[in-house]
Amino acid sequence: MAGWTLPIFGDSWRSQFVIMGCFSLVISAVIAFNIADLSPELRARIQHTERAASDVVDLGRPPRMRTLFARRNIWAHVVGISLWLVLYITLSLFGQTMLVGALGISSAEASTIMAAFWSLNLITLIVTGRLSDRTQLRKPFSLGGTVAAVLVTAFLAVSLGREGVSTGTLMVAGALLGGSLGVAYAPWMANYSEDAEDADPRLQGTAWGLFGFLSKSIAVIGLLVIPHVVEATSWQTWLFVALGCLVLFIPAIMLFNGPWRRRPAPAAPAPVSAGT
Repeated sequence: MAGWTLPIFGDSWRSQFVIMGCFSLVISAVIAFNIADLSPELRARIQHTERAASDVVDLGRPPRMRTLFARRNIWAHVVGISLWLVLYITLSLFGQTMLVGALGISSAEASTIMAAFWSLNLITLIVTGRLSDRTQLRKPFSLGGTVAAVLVTAFLAVSLGREGVSTGTLMVAGALLGGSLGVAYAPWMANYSEDAEDADPRLQGTAWGLFGFLSKSIAVIGLLVIPHVVEATSWQTWLFVALGCLVLFIPAIMLFNGPWRRRPAPAAPAPVSAGT
């Protein structure tokens, strides 16, 4: 939207606040008038899941957060996603600013490039999430998406030090980066949820509350730290820092629970003959 409308309103970001505010108001009204309660079928499934959870843990003992951190795979999730989010938060907070400052392109062009990033990111989040659920595989998607994101980020980091990089090239690279991060992120969320459930199904809310705290903390730290690092060095330097953090997520994936290959379907029992 910014790529389309900024030139119309003289590159004024105030116009974007007005436009997005109007969109948010309309969407909120649509949601408010169409929100619905859980269906009876979904309620029944939730109740069934809660009863099944009672067979996994001792309900006589209260859930404790230390149960999560007693597991190595939870530490791998927490530390790994903290490093992974450095690049994601950088692009969320400063994507357009980085492109304008490092390459000298217009705000509208930078917004169009970031639109390509977010568009493919959203598509791959949905598609990969469904594929991951269907195959019940998490780690292969997270690893493949992260490796692809490392390669594209390295290309972008090198490109920030060049002159004359075309907007089309940046748009394709941005879309590929957004798509790669989406491929890694959706299966990671499912993997994290499953590993937390293995520790104690009652601690699902605690685990996601911890993730929310981490993501918001990294966003605040990034907002405070990134401008100072860039001012002292350059956007290219910071992108290499974010690239290094992304690379460190790869060994963390190896510590997550879950299979690498799809399990074969169980063989059907042999029919019993009438004479036996």
